[in-house]
Amino acid sequence: AASQLASSIDDVLDMAQIDAGEMELQLGDVRVRDLLDAAAGRIAARVEARGASLKVDCPTGLRPIRADAQRVGQALDHLLDHAARAVSEGGAVTLAAEATPSEVRIRVEDTGRGIPYHLQAHVFDRFVRRERGGPGVGLALVKALVELHGGWAEVESEPGKGATFILHLPMEAASVAAAPELLLGSRS
Repeated sequence: AASQLASSIDDVLDMAQIDAGEMELQLGDVRVRDLLDAAAGRIAARVEARGASLKVDCPTGLRPIRADAQRVGQALDHLLDHAARAVSEGGAVTLAAEATPSEVRIRVEDTGRGIPYHLQAHVFDRFVRRERGGPGVGLALVKALVELHGGWAEVESEPGKGATFILHLPMEAASVAAAPELLLGSRS
């Protein structure tokens, strides 16, 4: 419980930092496969404890993206936590990536209970009541972290048949949230 409380406090503080325009991304070349494998490693035991399977699907040869690995990993952790809570015995959680010329799409899919249609439009809103405790900022934080990179997040779900969260991350993170020293060469 103490660990969950500390995590919730960190999420609220991160949202406050984003709202104040004070969160700077620490950009680097990030191998998407490494991000997915690390995130899967952090959640595997919880998914398997529910009697479900976890699969990582990432094409070989996917070129690195310019991103903040810690912040993208944080977003994935929230989505995988959501999937681990939703999936049940015999179900599956899939973490997948695909590239287009301009972006990488990371999908977190579960075969759980899904999200009621009337809640889907508000799933990324802050302080939306969730079935478990917490401040209700986890999915709002996911959306904010992806937007800091110049991307966006979406959800697809059919109640009773699971949910899929998709993070659209540009190949090159938007420079507006980058640390000032990374912007030195970009001004004319």
